[in-house]
Amino acid sequence: MGIGIFLPHINESSLRFEIQKVGDVEGIRMGLSNIKYISDKIGVKILEHRPFKDYAHFTEVVMTKGSGLSTRVMGAANAVGAAAFPDHPRTGNERENFFEYLNIPAFETKEVPPKVKVQFTTLDEFSDNESFVTLAMVRGIKTGPGWARLELVDELGSAGVFTNEEHGIESGQMYILLVSNNRVAKAVKVSDFDLDADDPFTKFLVATSFPDVPEGMAKVVAFLPRKTKAGKHMAEAVICDEHKQLQHVLVFPTIFAKAFRAMREGAVVDIVLGETKEGTAFLDKVLA
Repeated sequence: MGIGIFLPHINESSLRFEIQKVGDVEGIRMGLSNIKYISDKIGVKILEHRPFKDYAHFTEVVMTKGSGLSTRVMGAANAVGAAAFPDHPRTGNERENFFEYLNIPAFETKEVPPKVKVQFTTLDEFSDNESFVTLAMVRGIKTGPGWARLELVDELGSAGVFTNEEHGIESGQMYILLVSNNRVAKAVKVSDFDLDADDPFTKFLVATSFPDVPEGMAKVVAFLPRKTKAGKHMAEAVICDEHKQLQHVLVFPTIFAKAFRAMREGAVVDIVLGETKEGTAFLDKVLA
């Protein structure tokens, strides 16, 4: 939105967000109490002791008995550069701590290599009728009978995506998500991501292409069975070609049993697709 956001600083921040001007730039300064481990009570103590002349002065105050401050508070401030001074400049690695200490979705995660990151679609490009992979923080979860809605946010946007009520996804955590037809097809927590994992979704993320998929055939990335209101089995599938182009496919009850046997996640299948009047792809035949 073009609004400047200034990081918290022990000499500049109030307890909470505040409009400030830095040079010619007007923006919003994050508050001291926005930092993990710094409560309102501790923030007030910082305000009482400031201004701090330099980092040495800040250290002296923290180490003074009865100051109300602690080395944990100092560590939290340092983690996000909130105690930066000429005698203690920022390291350049503070961004890695933005999520943990400021709850800011900064996505420069070491667990995810560049060859995987390059596949991600940002949420400002979100389309509820497409299939794509994204990296996002789950800001909140709303639930209802048989469904859940994830409130996702990344550095450029936000979106709401549906899943089932037994999703196992945690609020406040970052995930790599396969989203298809506005629903979560696959999810892996970033902190659990392992390049060498044997599951089909990880293999999809790691691969640059699939030369084992002949032209006209497809690889199954996700197969999600569910029941219709009439109690019949159907499914939603996500498939891709050799170039990793994703496509959402409906599997109707009339062909579900055959599809269930053939369309294992990670399998290469020879299938024929049809299209509904609304333009939705569906599984017409399973050849092999």
